[in-house]
Amino acid sequence: VPTLRLYRVLCDEAGPRSKTAIEDVSLPSDVRQWFLNTPQPGGTWQVELGYLTRPGRFFPLMHSQAVELPETTRAHARRMPDDDDSNLARRSGESGSVSVRLNVEIAVRGATVPGAKVQIDDQLISVESDGTFQSFASIPDGRTILPIEVSAMAGRQKVLLAIERNTRFLEAEPVDED
Repeated sequence: VPTLRLYRVLCDEAGPRSKTAIEDVSLPSDVRQWFLNTPQPGGTWQVELGYLTRPGRFFPLMHSQAVELPETTRAHARRMPDDDDSNLARRSGESGSVSVRLNVEIAVRGATVPGAKVQIDDQLISVESDGTFQSFASIPDGRTILPIEVSAMAGRQKVLLAIERNTRFLEAEPVDED
């Protein structure tokens, strides 16, 4: 049976040190691409494509490079702005320095068949009579994954929306008082 074998790779300063088989995924014979879920975010992973015999012996044909995955967090687990954020401007002015805090939010808008059920990050989203929907999500620094699932009479469609936010604050500059 064609099989993908997922390995967790342990590394040190010299590179990959050891790998442990985590999961075997049997593939349909007509598949051209396949996505694997890792049991946890982050870490270093490698995949081998091969054949798994009935007695359980694995014959590898090829392998991927070891890949280090980023730590991810689902959007609903992120910190939302608190009341302390609203006092930021007043506090920063007192010390004479400039301070900025950003709360980034995205709008996810889409369309599906009328009457469908839409979930974004495990939250039910209302669908208008014309099939359109929208949702907002807080996007902190780093990688955010928003799982989207649309269910209708004809079937179910799943989508993973990955968003990478990379915010860098440059050094504050004094204002010339000419």
